[in-house]
Amino acid sequence: YDFRESRTIADIGGGRGHLLHAILETAAAAHGILFELQHVINDAAGSPRVTLMPGSFFDDPLPAADTYLLMDLLHDWDDADATRILAAVRRAAPRDSRVLIVETLVAEQPGPHFGKTLDLIMLAVTGGKERTRTEYERLLGATGFALERVLPTASQYSIVVASPRRRASRRKLRTSKRATTNWGPPRANSSPPWPRDSRVVNGAKCSSSNCCHTLAWS
Repeated sequence: YDFRESRTIADIGGGRGHLLHAILETAAAAHGILFELQHVINDAAGSPRVTLMPGSFFDDPLPAADTYLLMDLLHDWDDADATRILAAVRRAAPRDSRVLIVETLVAEQPGPHFGKTLDLIMLAVTGGKERTRTEYERLLGATGFALERVLPTASQYSIVVASPRRRASRRKLRTSKRATTNWGPPRANSSPPWPRDSRVVNGAKCSSSNCCHTLAWS
């Protein structure tokens, strides 16, 4: 992965910062943030280019950055806690940021694979798991990210690259929903040509008072 365009690289749960320091050697213009628990930060090596930020990714706000590193982190946790971690990153992540998940992926195909062996080890030791590309795509989608690509490396690790998913504006949402119905655009001071509790959408009745198509008339 090319870090030369990164300005701020945040290593979340990055231990004592060995990965972050190695990356900064290749990205001369970047500044690093090491986010870890206080007792780990106490043993981390300081550097003018690295800000040491103590905290818990379950309880404390994460720093803003344009590149987030999560190496050997999500495999420590089950899906519920991994979702909490990714959601915390999403709350902090600017729109143009990237998230790099560095993990051993499990092969989608049946048969022996190192990732499957490691998956059993993580389950026994931490209660976590290794994941397939599909499982990461599902986790990322549930927390507001889109999986862009998966980069293999010369080691057992792969880099899952994700970015914040764009949220559709309410105006676009209303326009999209209106386009899928058969009554045309609403007129000023007009009302739907059916009772609110029995709407017809493309020839089918929708009797829910919370029907999503109410948006087109709200």
